[in-house]
Amino acid sequence: MRGSRSEQESGQKDHKSGADNTLSVRKLAHELNSLLDGSMRCVRLAEKALDTAAEAPGEGQSIEDALTRLRTAHLAMNDMAAVLDRAMSGGQVSRAELLGSSRTLGEEVSQVLATVAPLAERGRVVLEVEVSPEAAGLPAGPLGPVLANGLRNAIEACSVDGLTMRRVDASIILSRAGSELLILISDSGGGVRGEPVAGFTTKAGGHGLGLGVCRDVVTELGGRMELANIPFGRGAVLEVSIPLRSLAQP
Repeated sequence: MRGSRSEQESGQKDHKSGADNTLSVRKLAHELNSLLDGSMRCVRLAEKALDTAAEAPGEGQSIEDALTRLRTAHLAMNDMAAVLDRAMSGGQVSRAELLGSSRTLGEEVSQVLATVAPLAERGRVVLEVEVSPEAAGLPAGPLGPVLANGLRNAIEACSVDGLTMRRVDASIILSRAGSELLILISDSGGGVRGEPVAGFTTKAGGHGLGLGVCRDVVTELGGRMELANIPFGRGAVLEVSIPLRSLAQP
C-alpha cells in the first residue's frame, strides 16, 4: 500500500478538481475496469474448470466450480451495467448512488471475495476476511468498492518479490457502541513510504485511484478513513469507520 510522489500529486489534483459530490471520469473508469478485471478472471477460471471437466468427464466438481465462477462474473457484469446506467442517466448522481448495491453486506463481501481471491492466489497471498453476524445483515450500499479497492491494494502490496510473509487480514464489525461499522484491512507488504496520506497513497506501481475512490465514498457517508504503517511491524493497515445511519435503507 504505497505509491510514488507523482501518484499522490495526481490523486490530490483529482480530488481538488472533483470537489463536488460526483465521481471523476478517471475514478469511474477505475471502478469499471476493476469490475471488468474481476469478471474476466472468473471467466478464465471457469474456462479452465470446464477444460478439466472435458478431459475428465466424471469430475463433477470442476463443472460446479465453473458455474460458481460464471455466476460471480455475471454479478460483476451486472454491477458494471448498473454503474454505467446510472452514470448515463443525465442527472447529477452522487458517488454513493452511483456505486450503491442492493445486496446485504454479507452478500457483498462474498461477491468481492470471489473476484479478488484469484488475485490473491496468483500472488501467493493468504487472504482471511471475517464479518461479524451483526454486520453481515446490514445494507451494503456503496461499500463494495471500498472493500474491493482496500483488499486489492493490500493483496498487490504483498504480491512482490522478496517477501517471506504474504498475508492480508480483514475484519468487518460494529463498534462497541454499536453506532459505527468498522472495516480493518491489514497487510504484510512494504508499508507506506513517507508520511501516510489517506486516500492518495496506494500500492507500488498503481494509479493512485483505488484508495481515492474509498476516501470519496467514505467521506460522502460521513465516515473516516486512515491508512498507516503497522506499529512495530511490517505492512500497512487501512481503517474505515462508517456511521450506521448512513447505511440505512431509504
